[in-house]
Amino acid sequence: MEAEGGDAARGRMSDGSAPPGAERSAGGASTSGTVAPAPAPPGQTVYVNNLNEKVRPSELRTSLYALFSPLGRVLDVVAQRSLRARGQAWVVFESQAMAEAAVVRLQGTPFYGKPMRVQFARGKSDAVARAQGTFVPRARREARRRRREKLEEHLRARNRALDGSKLNAPP
Repeated sequence: MEAEGGDAARGRMSDGSAPPGAERSAGGASTSGTVAPAPAPPGQTVYVNNLNEKVRPSELRTSLYALFSPLGRVLDVVAQRSLRARGQAWVVFESQAMAEAAVVRLQGTPFYGKPMRVQFARGKSDAVARAQGTFVPRARREARRRRREKLEEHLRARNRALDGSKLNAPP
């Protein structure tokens, strides 16, 4: 049996290694085994989360634009209504320097009663891609557009058939 100050008390195996799933961080503190995602590289788009979920997206877009625009020219603010996207938004700036200023200056700023978390977005926004001429429609949007066109064509054909049957109907 080991003494109270032994390896087992410190969360170590008998050979001195950490037990499975208990990686050590740089500071020596044990983590839960999950790896935090690396911060996104600086870009023109800023990701904002920890926003109040009760605020309507239209009001959120307007308020975020008013809050971020003193830091630089805002090209777009994206806040969606879906349950999955609630409490988060993306703000697109004209330049990377403006986005960097926003990340530094607005980190933790109270917004509708909650401290905002501000960081660079992982990917390039559609607004930036359009401005650079590299925008490619997403596959889901394209598939949705094709389904909508197919449905509309089906409805037009049905309406034509119904109109034709009315012409041949007895008076």
